[in-house]
Amino acid sequence: MVEIKDLTMRFGKQLLFENVNLSLDKGRRYGLIGANGAGKSTLLKILSGQIEAGSGEILIQSGLKIGVLGQDQFAFESFSVKDAVLYGNKRLYDAVREKTQLYEAGEFNDEINERLGELEMICAEEDPAYEYETRIEKILSSLGISDFDKKMSEIETSDKFKV
Repeated sequence: MVEIKDLTMRFGKQLLFENVNLSLDKGRRYGLIGANGAGKSTLLKILSGQIEAGSGEILIQSGLKIGVLGQDQFAFESFSVKDAVLYGNKRLYDAVREKTQLYEAGEFNDEINERLGELEMICAEEDPAYEYETRIEKILSSLGISDFDKKMSEIETSDKFKV
């Protein structure tokens, strides 16, 4: 669950939004609709910790992670569909990617083994049950997307928006 209390955001003298109160409950889907410049992206950046709000309080359930993908639908053309979703948690994405590259290189020494241990710790912190792949596949399946390993450049535009 996420709860926002009296959230206010200004850029200089310009008020973007004021005294926003909102509760987001587990198991529900929400849409954020508004005119250009209304603060939708800013609100998501605040929720994901990319920027700080001017004032107010955000309560996020313990263990809950919030990830945000940018609005540029072409930014992830070279990614697999699954990786584009995983990128929503950049720290986990980076750790999984580096770990995979190290294992694929097949060269192991004390330094590489130590780095692999560090990467495993990051993965465990970000995804304690090591179930990110299963969760991603369930989410994509619920959206009607079944070819998880296809490149983003190869899927329909309507599916890109879902991802």
